[in-house]
Amino acid sequence: MDKFLKYDDFSNIRTIKNLDKYEKIVLFGAGQTSYETIKLLKEKNIICLFDNDCNKWGTKIKGYKINAPNEITSIVDTKTAIVISSVSYQYEIAEDLIKRFNIKQENIFSYTSEYCEKNIYNIEKIKNNLEKINATINLLEDNESKEYVTNSIMLRLTRNPLYGKSNEKIKKPYEYSDIVFPKKGDYIVDCGAYIGDTAEIFFNKLNGECKIYCIEPFKRSYSKLIDNIISKNMKDRVKCFNYAVSDKKSIDFITCNEDELAVTANIKNKKGIIFNKINMDKLDNILKDIQKINFIKMDIEGEEINALYGSKDIIRKFKPHMMISAYHMVEHIWQIPILLKELNQTYKIYAGHQPNAPFEIEFYIGS
Repeated sequence: MDKFLKYDDFSNIRTIKNLDKYEKIVLFGAGQTSYETIKLLKEKNIICLFDNDCNKWGTKIKGYKINAPNEITSIVDTKTAIVISSVSYQYEIAEDLIKRFNIKQENIFSYTSEYCEKNIYNIEKIKNNLEKINATINLLEDNESKEYVTNSIMLRLTRNPLYGKSNEKIKKPYEYSDIVFPKKGDYIVDCGAYIGDTAEIFFNKLNGECKIYCIEPFKRSYSKLIDNIISKNMKDRVKCFNYAVSDKKSIDFITCNEDELAVTANIKNKKGIIFNKINMDKLDNILKDIQKINFIKMDIEGEEINALYGSKDIIRKFKPHMMISAYHMVEHIWQIPILLKELNQTYKIYAGHQPNAPFEIEFYIGS
């Protein structure tokens, strides 16, 4: 077995404590995700934000001024840390900072938030599972996937956004090159359907020549999902279920933290503003009467492992192609591929992401 990661790679580890050696912090990226970075770092000496969008220059977020990038040289010095506050384009932002403004790599840090500190940048979990990580990388089907996962782990160890380079085989949403993607005539399952944005992508791509089963637990999103399916003339091809998919039938509660721009939901987090009772069930139960399933998309806030266990019958019977998110918990990077191989040894597994968002790992499963 090739060893893509070695214990020597732990020599360049950085944590959030590395920010303490800098006198001031600036953020790059003034979009939706910057609110979470500000929330985490507000007790530190944040000076301002930078963003490439000229429409934001001179405005403020949470009291912090948004500046144009060309002001970096007058504000940033060697005692300043730059934390990228955008999930997308982290590699490109870091590369630009280095090439255009001569910022040193060690002054640039990848995106973070309270959630990332708890669930993504978990160095001990990576250290303790190095053999499983290498085994996972070895079972991936192509070199692009292997390099991408190796770099993704290194980013989580070093917080160096230059490890956040895209897999070059990712060109379109929910597709891995010409290998794994939904096709005309497919019966598609969308777990974590939100308000129907992904269903609309599938529907339009396939010119309506498909059947889509949308599963969404959050009542507010589910209501918008129904409205959107009707307003976009998809109701004859889309069926919706107000469930959370898991490994057993039960009732639980979902909590959501909501601010001006962002909503995050997690069944495991009981601290939130919006509190909803939800029905949970196995996908095997929810779709027990469906005679064909060709493609499953699963992006469900860290519940992917439980949901896969609750989909064992479907996976073994139909052997559907899949896109499974693995970015909510660092351990999912190795747990999900290993579990998928246990459920179906013939599966071929690739690692990718949504276009321009390589920080968020997804696995694409074909046959």
